[in-house]
Amino acid sequence: MRRIRSSRMLEYMCGHNLDFIWLAEGHRPDHTTLSIFRKESRQALKDLFRQVGRLAMVMGLVRLGEVAFDGTRVKANANRYRRMFLEMTTVQKIPGLFIVGTDTNVGKTYVGAMIARSLKAAGHRVGVYKPAASGCRRVGDRLVCDDALLLWNAAGQPGDLDRVCPQCFEAPLAPHLAARAEGKEVNRKFLRDGLDYWLSCSDVVLVEGVGGLLSPLDDNDYVVDLAHDFGFPLVVVARNALGTINHTLLTLHAAHTFYNGLNVAGIILNQPAPPGDDPSIISNRHEIAARSRVPVLAEICWNAMDFEGKLDWFSLAQR
Repeated sequence: MRRIRSSRMLEYMCGHNLDFIWLAEGHRPDHTTLSIFRKESRQALKDLFRQVGRLAMVMGLVRLGEVAFDGTRVKANANRYRRMFLEMTTVQKIPGLFIVGTDTNVGKTYVGAMIARSLKAAGHRVGVYKPAASGCRRVGDRLVCDDALLLWNAAGQPGDLDRVCPQCFEAPLAPHLAARAEGKEVNRKFLRDGLDYWLSCSDVVLVEGVGGLLSPLDDNDYVVDLAHDFGFPLVVVARNALGTINHTLLTLHAAHTFYNGLNVAGIILNQPAPPGDDPSIISNRHEIAARSRVPVLAEICWNAMDFEGKLDWFSLAQR
């Protein structure tokens, strides 16, 4: 079956080859119908491969990135297909960082803005992108994403503000649920394609995820899927408070498990609220560093505006 690629040949085989007749359950679609189906179902077919791969990984049958599926071009051209797949799905053309949190409200945007200011001060054109956001403010007849506004201002107001977060929803829920509350759906294609604008006009791009790596974006995609497709090193932002050791190590475990392991540049410990009397603040950095192979890049105090010490964010983005 691996040599059958054209719609006309598929039409012929559905009437003459027992395997195809069985797969088609006796139906004999014409080549025009098959061509339209393949064109209109391209994203669904990609999703199918992604879901099969994820299921095989969860079952311990394969390590993602090394799998070849029988019955497709992958069988005969596994190495070539993998290269083509990476070229097609990894839109990275310039350096970038993907900022992800260990939880919600850990200060991803605050840290992202600090990184953006640092990169801009070093003379780089900084693009900022947040694929989707919920819990946005309604101003008149439009929704405003405060996270997008903060990132955009920190980067020096590059490009078009509306391109920073092209999918905004009002309800404080996961994006796909917030969208449905408005009678909409998350545009899965635009989650990825929205990055192209910033790649075309920036020296380095900062992408802020939605929550943690396993936060859902829609019924099929999680943040980890988007992080993999973009291919940027991860910056993990963790709340410097009691419980952060567990949250941080779980996030790193997810990063190292999916897609044969994602590239993690480092961890930022952030205080998004006044410290109070939490004694764990003193020891969290040491404990995380001792239990992880990923470096703790910085520790940010409450209301800090700059990082202590010099960090070469551009070099980290190039890893």
